[in-house]
Amino acid sequence: MKINDNEYPVIDMVKSIFLGKDIPLLDIPMMSDERWNELATGQKKALNYLMSR
Repeated sequence: MKINDNEYPVIDMVKSIFLGKDIPLLDIPMMSDERWNELATGQKKALNYLMSR
């Protein structure tokens, strides 16, 4: 399935009670909170370094 010019594989179909039809379950890569915080911390350190010059 194509979303915003990115192709994602459909790994299953799930029956929606509210919509009354099947909706695709996509295999979209996720980032852990730990990794997100590591990247954010690195950006903050780089910004602080640049601002102190």
